Amino acid sequence: MALSKSVASELLEAFRAGEGMDLIRESVRLVMQDLIEVDVAEQIGAGRYERTESRTTQRNGSRPKLISTQAGDVELAIPKLRQGSFFPVILERRRRIDQALAGVRDLDFSPGSDWTYSNSNYVLLAEVVRKVSGQPLGQYLRTEIFEPLNLDMVVEPNALVPGKAVSYQGGSGHYEVVDNQWEQVGDGAIQTTPAELARWGDNYRTAEVGGADWRAAVVANAVDIPPGPTGEKNRYGAGIVQGEDGWLGHPGGWEGFVTRFWVSPDRATSVAVACNKYFDPNDPFERSLIDIWSPP
Repeated sequence: MALSKSVASELLEAFRAGEGMDLIRESVRLVMQDLIEVDVAEQIGAGRYERTESRTTQRNGSRPKLISTQAGDVELAIPKLRQGSFFPVILERRRRIDQALAGVRDLDFSPGSDWTYSNSNYVLLAEVVRKVSGQPLGQYLRTEIFEPLNLDMVVEPNALVPGKAVSYQGGSGHYEVVDNQWEQVGDGAIQTTPAELARWGDNYRTAEVGGADWRAAVVANAVDIPPGPTGEKNRYGAGIVQGEDGWLGHPGGWEGFVTRFWVSPDRATSVAVACNKYFDPNDPFERSLIDIWSPP
């Protein structure tokens, strides 16, 4: 599909005036908006201000929609119609994620009676943050946490980060690059390094962001969860595991990437381990680092 003359002109101006990620983000917005214009024109049988016998309805303004892209958050104008409805094909996959969450009607168990880990609940929590704060999760975390703590982190699925590691899967000498099509946020999508993750862990000591009330709240309503690999009794709080002796931590893995995060019981030490190939969560490597930096 060829870009319209107006979009090509705007792209040229963006290249003249923009720089870095701002330039990439604006270019992505312009191209996506043009694709949406082509999509709606095909649905109603006519382009903007075009008179045709095949036209089925008229436009009726637009509504803004902020979405996360590899280049950052961009705001698109979704056309509204006088009769019928329109939703862009390029955003259909994102809508299916929302519909899947909305389609859940029955709980697996009564709140407070049991526990199970759920990525879907974190995706739903991201939507709650957007509704309450008026900002998408990535923007909210950037202004409220990343920037105040000077953390080099972004929430951008499939972010084009310079020098970013590629993840692999396989074994026995044969590995394949994982083609990650992750688009949702909330259950992950934070792009960073182990060093920055360890720096975030220090906030459990300083409580620079959130204060003492936040630090207490993350474990205030922790619930019992199945024992760990060595039989220790752990609890799960607000997105964090609390060990029997008071340590905090959380594992994570997606499409070949795996991460381990740990904060000592006295909150003085943080350890983060990341790898671009899946390894056994019971691997002694993390434990070895913990023993060096925070011996028993």
